[in-house]
Amino acid sequence: MVPIRRGGVILTGRKASAQFVAARCAQCAKHGVVPGMSLAHARALIPGGPAGLAGGQGDHLIVEPHEPARDEAALNRLANWAIRFTPLVAADPPDGLLLDVTGCQRLYGSEPALLDRLAEAFSRVHLHVRLACASTIGCAWAVARYGESSQTVIPPGEEGDAIGPLPIESLRLDEEICRGLHEVNVDRIDQLLTIPRLELATRFDPLLLKRIDQALGRSAEVIEPIRPREPVVGEREFQGPVRKLEAILVASRELITNLTDELIQQEIGVTHLRLILKRSDLAPLTLELRLSHPGRDPAHLWSLLKPKIEAANMGFGIEALLLRALRTERVAHRQAASSFAPASPNEGRGEDHGAGMLIDTLCHRLGHERVLVVQVNESHRPERVARRTSAMDRHPARREVRAAVAEVDRPSILLAEPEPIEVMALTLGGALGGASDGPPDGPPIWMRWRGAGRSLLSAHGPERLAGEWWRGMTHARADR
Repeated sequence: MVPIRRGGVILTGRKASAQFVAARCAQCAKHGVVPGMSLAHARALIPGGPAGLAGGQGDHLIVEPHEPARDEAALNRLANWAIRFTPLVAADPPDGLLLDVTGCQRLYGSEPALLDRLAEAFSRVHLHVRLACASTIGCAWAVARYGESSQTVIPPGEEGDAIGPLPIESLRLDEEICRGLHEVNVDRIDQLLTIPRLELATRFDPLLLKRIDQALGRSAEVIEPIRPREPVVGEREFQGPVRKLEAILVASRELITNLTDELIQQEIGVTHLRLILKRSDLAPLTLELRLSHPGRDPAHLWSLLKPKIEAANMGFGIEALLLRALRTERVAHRQAASSFAPASPNEGRGEDHGAGMLIDTLCHRLGHERVLVVQVNESHRPERVARRTSAMDRHPARREVRAAVAEVDRPSILLAEPEPIEVMALTLGGALGGASDGPPDGPPIWMRWRGAGRSLLSAHGPERLAGEWWRGMTHARADR
């Protein structure tokens, strides 16, 4: 994530034919942009109009469509990342995480120290977070989202005092319940707690009392943690140190066959494989194998791993072999051509199977840094449109690329300073632009640049080439 200098970002949704604000950045929020308002209203609130927040050069308002599916996938990835702090983590859509840190605070010394570590870890991935630690999920949720401080620890027994000044929306209530409470001038939780429970039970949905009890610890509430997939592993122990290479190769080949059978059962493929050789007289030897595409073909995996085993230092013998699939990815299931035909290990791999095997072979023979692919990059400067990256990073599941190359001839260079060009264009009536009172609105047919005239046979556009908002003006000036 690259931090934005002064520009703003708005994500839009669509109702019928109208666009509305689904999410906005902190810069836009300072100018009164809130989710739900129309896009036209949001543009009007931003100083400088659609060009930017401050109206200065390089300050652009970025408007992109909101993709909830990508947000949910990113939140799930973030939840898996947070398992390093506690084994119980749950995603709280659309923008939250729930961590059960019971007992984990002892590893960090105290709850405030744990929150400091969490805030530091999130800041390293360029995420601004609000953290709260409490004995109940409801209290922590309310204080984290509506509290004054970005980091708060609520001691046990003080949940009522912590959530009392907060708005009733912090109880995770439905809009209908909140609307009904506002109609009777109940805006804060401390006002709500003064009302007898019997009156609340008779006038409002039972969810209201349930949320109050959960926040105050009167009712139990647990999170539904994510369940990381257990790694696919295989192990072979020998009765004593084995020094014959043939025996090691046979045992390793059996481990790969068993592992690929398990991958096929789970409909996944491996992209990072590790084989550990436990030597009797030396430290364990680790052999790494990385693939450009999810693979589960035993012959292909063996062709890549066998040369590494043959070149390994066996010492005085190998006591055990441990094969582990460190990273796996889902492989789409595809029906076999015949119901009587056996399942192919490459089922669901698609058209990239042959190319992936070739790339894997070249990378392991020549080196990952010597096998490159061209990646399309969004840039107005032609020299940065395409850049070379390692072929091991070309899989879309690990590298999301939304850039595209237009189906027209692109300029090979861009001038450092704009130069004037005389142009003749057609008007709507068919006359030349210089012989009509109205502005030309047709394609250009002739131009003069640097004293030379040229007839134009075809035109494409109009097109605006603008600077890269994520690089800032400092980088733009340095590129000149």
